[in-house]
Amino acid sequence: MIQHRILTVYPQAKAREVWNLIREDVREERYQFDVDVIIDGIDNERLHTSKDTADGMSFKRFQNMLSEVRKGIRE
Repeated sequence: MIQHRILTVYPQAKAREVWNLIREDVREERYQFDVDVIIDGIDNERLHTSKDTADGMSFKRFQNMLSEVRKGIRE
């Protein structure tokens, strides 16, 4: 849902741009995109939520998910 919210505002954003928007949203505690406040932390290569395993989500997995979200928006 977070990726979807960003893509509705920034439809041409690349994966790293989306990642950085999320990171800024969380870091600055704006929660414009993470409205449910599910992200615990995010750095250059890992995103962590309270539901994650200890390793969190890699940037590569994030890219793959973003591709699926884009496909869903186009359909």
